[in-house]
Amino acid sequence: MEEKERKKLNVAVITDSTEYGNAAVRYGVLLAQIFNGELIVFSNFRLKKREFKREKEKCAADNHELQDFLKKLAEKVAFSVHNEPTDAKMLYSFAEDNNIGLFVIAAAETEGVTYFSRKRAFSFILPSRQPVLVTGNVPPAGNCFKNVLLPLDLRPQNKEKVLWAGYFNRFYDAKIHILYSFFKETHLQQEIDLIVAFAKKLYSNLEITDYELYKIEPTVDNMDKYSLSFAEQVNATLTVILMTHNRSLGDFLLGVREKTLIGNSQNFPVLCINERPDLYVLCT
Repeated sequence: MEEKERKKLNVAVITDSTEYGNAAVRYGVLLAQIFNGELIVFSNFRLKKREFKREKEKCAADNHELQDFLKKLAEKVAFSVHNEPTDAKMLYSFAEDNNIGLFVIAAAETEGVTYFSRKRAFSFILPSRQPVLVTGNVPPAGNCFKNVLLPLDLRPQNKEKVLWAGYFNRFYDAKIHILYSFFKETHLQQEIDLIVAFAKKLYSNLEITDYELYKIEPTVDNMDKYSLSFAEQVNATLTVILMTHNRSLGDFLLGVREKTLIGNSQNFPVLCINERPDLYVLCT
């Protein structure tokens, strides 16, 4: 088998020196290895400038500990640490200028245990052109990213999800598990069949063959959420989801589809893809 072409994709991680932040850094190390890029760590991030309250001495101490932590984890990965105050707008701009293809953050379902609560995670993810991997406080397992879940639904913006799941196959030999629902209504079944056919055609064009299809019965309304409960069946360690941008009245009243996936109780990694035409993608 010929070695796959190695693309360089830098990875930016936000850490707060908690167990959550340390887990995010470990995931960042692995992603930087997979995509042959540099790991860039931000240790003094806040969504807005007015949130900065950390003392310089505390930042310096955290930075020293983080440097030692990274040297043990990433001897084969180039890395840098930024401990100057950084807000969201600054980080988005930095990403554009430094070939950042992925952000990594760690979020908790409850507030107060780490910087990113669900609310803060949503606020950071939605404006981002780069996909955002959201982890919990559990470091990556030895088989991490070797089995990737690709839940498909009836939304037309599935191309980027299919592409990003495919990258883990192309650059890390991961197996992709494609989940889609059975529908009793003929027109809905035809729609999902077309989406699945698109994914198969795209993977054929990219010479991706290591994937499996799962037609889930009875009908599943939220396939992204279902993927978390399905993960154990195939030893999956990542699911790729699509964020909601055009929110309905129901979304505002009950919460968006991905509400419980961000900072989920299983500490299961979720790669969040935004619905936007200028989403960062690798050349295919």
